[in-house]
Amino acid sequence: MWEKFNFKRLRSIFLINIAIKETIDFVINPILMIELGYTISLAITTSFYVIIGIISVKLYDKKGEDLFGIETYKQNRIIKNYDNKLIAILMMVVNLFNMFMLGLVSSLKNTGLPVIIFREGSFLFNGFTGNFIKIIFLVYAIIINASWNVLMYALSPLWIEIGKILKVIFNIIIRNQMASF
Repeated sequence: MWEKFNFKRLRSIFLINIAIKETIDFVINPILMIELGYTISLAITTSFYVIIGIISVKLYDKKGEDLFGIETYKQNRIIKNYDNKLIAILMMVVNLFNMFMLGLVSSLKNTGLPVIIFREGSFLFNGFTGNFIKIIFLVYAIIINASWNVLMYALSPLWIEIGKILKVIFNIIIRNQMASF
């Protein structure tokens, strides 16, 4: 199983995703929130993540490789036929919860990963198939961004003070640069 993975490529993809997400979360989002307000900031950052998720899924499908081990996981899931209907229902709920948690954790870095996790079949690389996948994708993007924006909104007085301090520091640097000419 592990011989299929190109860890250098996975590491570079992961680092690029982190860099983009952290830039949006810690640079763009606070600026948007301070300048345009909470609602517009939420709409803009959600659109960023929708675009990033769509691009990620398209690139993942175009490459056709199991970079994250998700397709292997889906292929190797053991589906058991239980004689007892109650046990079968409980196992179905447990499996759905596990998949939900896997999707939630993975979407913290890229909203396209839940699409790859929840779509039917393995090694199909078939994009956004069906309305269920599209709804999951949009719900995850909104949930992740809304929760982050609530946190950022709660910390907005801190961001405003940091912005004032940075403005003073940049003014001092600019004055020193002008004085050296």
